Amino acid sequence: MIFALLVGCHARTSVGDHILADVPRPDNYDADARAATRELRLYSDGLTTSLLLRAARLDPDFRRAMEAQRAHLMLLESAVREERLAASLAEAEVAYVFVLSADSQFRDDLRFGFGEAEPWRLRLFADGRPCTPESVTEIEPTPLDLQLYPHHTRWSSLWNVRFARDCGAGPLVLQVTGPHGTGEMGWSTETAE
Repeated sequence: MIFALLVGCHARTSVGDHILADVPRPDNYDADARAATRELRLYSDGLTTSLLLRAARLDPDFRRAMEAQRAHLMLLESAVREERLAASLAEAEVAYVFVLSADSQFRDDLRFGFGEAEPWRLRLFADGRPCTPESVTEIEPTPLDLQLYPHHTRWSSLWNVRFARDCGAGPLVLQVTGPHGTGEMGWSTETAE
């Protein structure tokens, strides 16, 4: 009797299995996130880390991977998945977007922008041509953000930076300048854009 009950339970498939099968886990999301992310460390006196910055470029390849990860984690329906992906890829056609996670021992100076008043200024060089951001927004990270941006830690702040695509093409270099140093991170634009 117990054996028959166990066999019957084993043969059943829970509703969750059907839903999860419909929204598969992306094969290599962590590798995709690492490929999109660059790291910059600036030292103020040769020993003290004044800024630890990790930046993920939301290029079309990473956007596809990120939306697949979001769909899996949130069990999004097919229509919603398609709509989100289309909107994300449409944004990639008009803007270069980066998500930054930043940490510093100078927490009071951990703000980003492009004006003289900002402790850390951001510029993007596209084919060597400098561009200022359209927007720089601090993100209050949600549990989903922590899954989508594995470069973010509980000690870092999270930022969304957007540059207009009409500023140029070619290799992209994100420059960070502040009172404790200057550094750059670069990305090739040879993706399926």
